[in-house]
Amino acid sequence: MLYLPCPKCNGELQVRVAKRGPRAGFEFYGCDNFPLCKFTAEKTNVVDLVKKEIFKKQIPTQDSKYWIKEQENINRDKKLRFFKTHNALCKINNFSFTDSKNTIAAIHIVRDPRNVVTSLSNHYQINKNEAFDFMKNEKKALVEKKNNKFLGFVPLFSWKFHQESWSECKKFPVLTIRYEDLQADTFKTFKSILNFLRDTTNSNIDINSDKINQVIKSCEFEKLQINEATYILTWLCIYPVSYKSLIELSINSIPVLESLNAIGKPSKVV
Repeated sequence: MLYLPCPKCNGELQVRVAKRGPRAGFEFYGCDNFPLCKFTAEKTNVVDLVKKEIFKKQIPTQDSKYWIKEQENINRDKKLRFFKTHNALCKINNFSFTDSKNTIAAIHIVRDPRNVVTSLSNHYQINKNEAFDFMKNEKKALVEKKNNKFLGFVPLFSWKFHQESWSECKKFPVLTIRYEDLQADTFKTFKSILNFLRDTTNSNIDINSDKINQVIKSCEFEKLQINEATYILTWLCIYPVSYKSLIELSINSIPVLESLNAIGKPSKVV
């Protein structure tokens, strides 16, 4: 079957059947990155669609050739840095996302997939079956595009592939942490992370129980929520009235920050 790229995000257009509305029962093309991408097209001859100007564009997967190059530039000063990523640990066009020369170790945070389904459903306002399909999609990626230019490309792949790509990594040490353990026994889990960092980075990390408890308390969601509200309200005092609606929108968004941050908890690459 001919591969048909999506003109908005470079996903793959697939034949869908309208379930409701005046065209219920009719077939059309929809992007496999739905609901992140909502591009649709009438079902016509696929060759004609490919020939259309809308499909002549840069392919975001080409960014993979810069992955290692950029990491080498960052690591020239040989300083220890922490990076957060949503990427699967993968190869695209034979280019690896990272390697042992640029990554000392990784902390992979994984969440019960049943809870991920619920979070995806709530965040993207889709039903649970669609959220489950989202997680099973072997070609899933997050793509950001502006003015016909790709600004970001994050290959996720399926939940299973994503999880195994990090937890079964042989290139460098990986500590897999369950999100549920962070909630149930935060102190013990956080301490295990500090021990892992100390061992893999040869750092003189002071693992002090009082400091750990202090960090945990300062990171409680309720406290972060208050800090976020204070920051936004400060902006409201500084900026002119024209920004008021934007600031109010941000304030109203605070209660959903927890669910937003819960979606597909990212890996933390050291």
